[in-house]
Amino acid sequence: MTAESPAPEHPPAAALDPDTLTGAIRDVSGVKDLFAPAPTINQVPHLISALATGQDERFNRVDVSTRNGTTTVTARIGVSNNVPATETARRVADTLLESVGDLSDAIITVQISRIG
Repeated sequence: MTAESPAPEHPPAAALDPDTLTGAIRDVSGVKDLFAPAPTINQVPHLISALATGQDERFNRVDVSTRNGTTTVTARIGVSNNVPATETARRVADTLLESVGDLSDAIITVQISRIG
């Protein structure tokens, strides 16, 4: 960033939209699946709804949360065994970092939940 174009204080809303981030992750080579974030009590109604309607893709997506001013973006992925899992996870993390843009204090977490 140059002095002429300072970083915005907040990234565009689309940059932190879980559905937008999920789409970007699904396009990364080596990603076979995306899993729901680790469940919390607040997510139980959403999980039940997703299971009852058969629309688990509504729940299996990137999780974005903000607590005490810090934004955390978490993706739980399943990867193919054609590409090293760490390489795929690194590409997913890079994709998320690009997507959140100038939100420099964001924490990006990529969990490999299944290989194969």
